[in-house]
Amino acid sequence: MLILAKGDINDLSDVADVEISIFKEFTNNLKLNSLDFLMRILIAIVVLVAGRYVINFIRKWLRKILERSNVEPGNIQLLDQVVKVSLYFLVFLFVAAHFGIEAASVIALLGSAGLTIGLAFQGALSNFAGGVLLMSTKPFKLGDFIEIEASFTGTVTEIGLVHTKLLTVDNRVIIVPNGELANSTVINYTDREHRRVELTVSIAYSQDIDQAKAVLKKVIEAEKRVVHERDVLIYVEAMSASSVDLGIKVYTMTEQYLAVKWSLTEQIKKAFDREGIEIPFPQMDIHVKDGVGEKKG
Repeated sequence: MLILAKGDINDLSDVADVEISIFKEFTNNLKLNSLDFLMRILIAIVVLVAGRYVINFIRKWLRKILERSNVEPGNIQLLDQVVKVSLYFLVFLFVAAHFGIEAASVIALLGSAGLTIGLAFQGALSNFAGGVLLMSTKPFKLGDFIEIEASFTGTVTEIGLVHTKLLTVDNRVIIVPNGELANSTVINYTDREHRRVELTVSIAYSQDIDQAKAVLKKVIEAEKRVVHERDVLIYVEAMSASSVDLGIKVYTMTEQYLAVKWSLTEQIKKAFDREGIEIPFPQMDIHVKDGVGEKKG
């Protein structure tokens, strides 16, 4: 049986008091730390919500200024994305600083991890650089009809930070990475006010070339959408195996190109039919020689 002296009992009482005191202090600090942490979280949420509204306000204000300055819509979209990312990064730095993380530490961390981030996001960074290049060189703008490497054709509907969207004539959306687009051959069909319509019409060798050219001239003069102030060419392009090919070159407004091309093709066929001008089609003459394949006795 354990027997405790009076002095030992007093010592145990003192130890218990110390332990209780330490526990109370820890509990109070925990409450204070928890309360402080919760307050920091609430303030961070408020900063993020307020920051979002401020960023949207700045973006709208910047858009109005750029639109009044007659900046191309595609460049406005790209600048808007750059400003959006930059401002959200600043808000992130402010929130991090509120939690005791210095901005210099964050920037230093990003700098030290730059190589890793660069390798991991090499494609995205290449596309971003391509977007900046497209903004500076301006090979096309929103609403332009373009062709990329003879692979994709469509109307430009969006120029983003990392990709560009095309709307095809059959209502499909093609998303092209800016990095690939910046390094590709691009044909812009709508960059100029006027576009030349080129047609080839064939007539039989037995037909009068001057008569055919006169008929073509009348058809072109009757088409009001042709820009008659610019050169109108009607000429003999080639003498093919079974036809004489006449070439036609006229100008029209770019947005009316297909309509004029289709209309001229139809009207030329009708005019040739009225005037009795023959449009040849491929023919093959077969000559059978007597005695071929017969057996000799």
